[in-house]
Amino acid sequence: MLHHYERASFAIDLACSTSQLVDASAPLSWAIRERAPAVLSRLITDSEQLQKAAFDCGAVKILSRLMKDAYEAVPPTAFARPWSPNPDTGMDVESSSPSCRLGAEGQPPLLAHRIRMRETVLKAIGALAAGRDEYRKAFVDADIVPLIVQSLSTAPVKPSNPRDRAKPEEADGPVPDTATSGYGSNTLGVIIAACHAVRMHSRSVSILRTSLVDHGVSLPIFRYLKHPDVDVQIAATAAMCNLVTEVSPMREMLAERGVMKILCEHAHSQTAALRLNALWALKHFVHAADPDVKKLCLEQLEPGWLVRLICDDTEDDALWSARAKTDTQGEVDSGDDDLDGDVEMDRHDGPSKSIYGTTGLPRDTHGRPAAWAVHAETKKAILRDAELNPQRRARNDDLAIQEQGLDFIRNLIGASAAPASSDPATESTDMIEHLFTELGQDRFFDILAKKLQAKVLHPAAHRRNGSPVTTNEAARVLYPQPKIVEAVVFILVHMAASTPRHRQLVIAQTDLLKLLAAHFGSKDKEVRVALCHLVSNLTWQDDETDSRPSALRAHELRKLGMLGKLETLLERDPELDVRERAKVAVWQMKQLSF
Repeated sequence: MLHHYERASFAIDLACSTSQLVDASAPLSWAIRERAPAVLSRLITDSEQLQKAAFDCGAVKILSRLMKDAYEAVPPTAFARPWSPNPDTGMDVESSSPSCRLGAEGQPPLLAHRIRMRETVLKAIGALAAGRDEYRKAFVDADIVPLIVQSLSTAPVKPSNPRDRAKPEEADGPVPDTATSGYGSNTLGVIIAACHAVRMHSRSVSILRTSLVDHGVSLPIFRYLKHPDVDVQIAATAAMCNLVTEVSPMREMLAERGVMKILCEHAHSQTAALRLNALWALKHFVHAADPDVKKLCLEQLEPGWLVRLICDDTEDDALWSARAKTDTQGEVDSGDDDLDGDVEMDRHDGPSKSIYGTTGLPRDTHGRPAAWAVHAETKKAILRDAELNPQRRARNDDLAIQEQGLDFIRNLIGASAAPASSDPATESTDMIEHLFTELGQDRFFDILAKKLQAKVLHPAAHRRNGSPVTTNEAARVLYPQPKIVEAVVFILVHMAASTPRHRQLVIAQTDLLKLLAAHFGSKDKEVRVALCHLVSNLTWQDDETDSRPSALRAHELRKLGMLGKLETLLERDPELDVRERAKVAVWQMKQLSF
């Protein structure tokens, strides 16, 4: 592990230092300064180890300085005055035809370089800020937030103190689209990267409630929700996810401006990424919201559309289309192309077409391919497939949308952050009944059950020559993903936390509970924790009148073998959190005698 960290630190240090060692005044070196932050961003994205290496190598300081350099106003001398067809004073003019006039003046090369720098540096800032809270706070301490805010504008100006800025309550207007002398005009790439940086910094509650509020990031992000470019809409909707949370001071203002309606419209988009981000933001928006707001949100989203988002599995067709295309081309189906199977990371089946060219992989002292090189090549292939394989991307998009749709329901039926005078339990009960009314009670539980079932894809398929394929050859099994299972369980946890009637209703879903029982051995810790929560809530006794019903519920769970599964978790699970939750559930079940 130490050797991996040392190699990572070397690569990160090289990427960071490259951007500062080149001569900043040499135009030939500008490309290096522009690309180094982009390389750094690619290296550290979704890697805690590499993010730590970048932070330890001083990436925050370097990126902050580069960002400030990118917002240095270009001096007037950089705007070289070219030949002009417009006459000077006293000059004879032969023609005033438009064909004799030049177009708009272009940007100086130095300004164009700085604008490109803004985009790549913002990408690197967003990639690093996605890690720990200390990384985000380090950027705030380096006074980067004002520069991120300026990057949200097509016409940036000199960053100002929040006290000198116009009030956020000022009337909405069109986003300026004219270049400002010395600072240029930010491209869509800069705006998208700035939206991502805002989203990453808003993961910190303290930064969300202070720096981002002080600098007024909410209005620019809100305006970009309706931008004509869909990529900008996707980035703005992603940034909106954390701005509409319960802890966000901007939530009320955004709600008054109609953010819920826009997000519901985006949830109907044909673009998967926009649907995903909109549903993600709506999930946060309805959390702890007033019941009337929740009902209006469900109405605008449309219950039928929500069911479709949760139930549609378009990846099935995508996966099968890929296989059908392969068969049509006459390739042999070896069964090794299962996009959902585990990959043996240490397996090497032959020479790799890699950056080592004809020499192949580096070899150890015995002449065999080095284990670390094989591991790296295999991991690269997996990452490349995840990024470029359209079938895998379609499946991942579907799963992510289904997860957010289920989490939306979970937050919809959860208690609101209402005043102490109201009854949160009653509100939760009312929302559950409202959900049953809109979706149908039997249909709702059927949807949850299907999310827990393994699916067999096209078991009756035929090869291209018309001969039938045996079931073993054609059948493809997709098992429920842990995140989907967790989302389903927590919906039931919320229902079981309501009234005895709803607990009894969940207990009556025998087929659903049998499917859940199979997941007590899940490799995912969160699934096991959620199941312990569910059993605890189902065996909860409200009062003396609930004594016999709670004992009956515990008896039904014993019949399904859940007590034995909980005892196994209590005795053998490696996670302390799981063992503690299982202890509570086991104790409650044993206290209830039938």
